[in-house]
Amino acid sequence: ATYEDGSNEINNALDNLANEANRSALRLEPVNPQGDELYHILRTRLFETLPDQEVINQVAQDYAASVRKAKQMDITNASPESFASQLVESYPFHFSIRDLYARFKENPGFQQTRGLIRLMRAIVADMYTENNKGICRASQVQLVHPHDFNLNNENIQSEVRAINPSLTEAITHDIAKDGHSISEDLDIRLNTGNDAQDVAKLILVASLADVPGATHGLRDSDIVSYLCAPNRDISAVKKNIIDYLPTQAW
Repeated sequence: ATYEDGSNEINNALDNLANEANRSALRLEPVNPQGDELYHILRTRLFETLPDQEVINQVAQDYAASVRKAKQMDITNASPESFASQLVESYPFHFSIRDLYARFKENPGFQQTRGLIRLMRAIVADMYTENNKGICRASQVQLVHPHDFNLNNENIQSEVRAINPSLTEAITHDIAKDGHSISEDLDIRLNTGNDAQDVAKLILVASLADVPGATHGLRDSDIVSYLCAPNRDISAVKKNIIDYLPTQAW
């Protein structure tokens, strides 16, 4: 099995998302956000088939190799071995989704399990939809990452705004304004693909909690490690983006 096999398997699974939309609603009880049950529910609700274990193990090792390179550059202190083991359990989702999305599960009005499924369904469906350049995100990645949500998609932005309405203006100013937000402009100027937008979206997800005593934000090391992926150059992310965005973003 090859890396491409994994991508094809995911694409085939995503192809069946339309069927999910037509399923009758089930009674869903809140799940433990710190357990693996969350991954099982999302896999069951959003995917019909997944690659075999050999492909999953290879994807995990390839991500671990990216983390190892970042660690050698001294821009993260994440453990490659821990990364790999957690990805094997969370596949096809990045394991950080569980921890980051759990931060806002107690927000007023958020439906926990049902709300998360609705949000993830919108995100995954958008990943499989071609953009104006004829490219779909699902063909470029091997996992669903916590930053893989397109805030220029009105449906997705509406779901995110509903989680914490107070951040609506910050989303438009910092992340998604049809190419004219702070992070979009930075990506264009630096020719860094989506790096600045992904950093901003990670920080956003980590800051959506709207309850007393909630944890907000991420350490620079965690931002770098969550961005690590095969064939992604993150060597200048801290200097050019992580250190710069706070000077411009709200």
